[in-house]
Amino acid sequence: MRFNNLHRIAASNSNSLGWPGEWWLDISTINDAGSKLRSIMEARLDVAVEKGCHAVEPDNIDGYSNNNGLGLTAQDQLVYNRFLADAAHDRGLAIALKNDLDQVDDLVK
Repeated sequence: MRFNNLHRIAASNSNSLGWPGEWWLDISTINDAGSKLRSIMEARLDVAVEKGCHAVEPDNIDGYSNNNGLGLTAQDQLVYNRFLADAAHDRGLAIALKNDLDQVDDLVK
C-alpha cells in the first residue's frame, strides 16, 4: 500500500486539521492482528532508516483532543504513541513528540 493512501484505511477527513488533504487515521486499531496501519507505519520507519535518518517526528499525534470524526480516546493515543516510540527505537531512531504535550507525563511512566 502506498504511503499517500493512508486515508484509505479507516480514516476521517473532518477538516478539523485546517490543512487540505490531511486525514485522521483510526489509530485505535494499531494493536489489532494484521493491522494495516501498523504495517504501513513500520514500513515508513524502515524507509527513514534506509535514507540514513537519525530521528523521526510524527505530526498530528493528538487526534483524541481534536474533532477527528473517529471517536479516538486519550488511551488510543497513548497506545499509538507508545507503538511509534517503540518501533522507532527498535530501529535505532530517536523520535520527537509533537502536538501531544498533554500526555507527556503518561508517556514517560
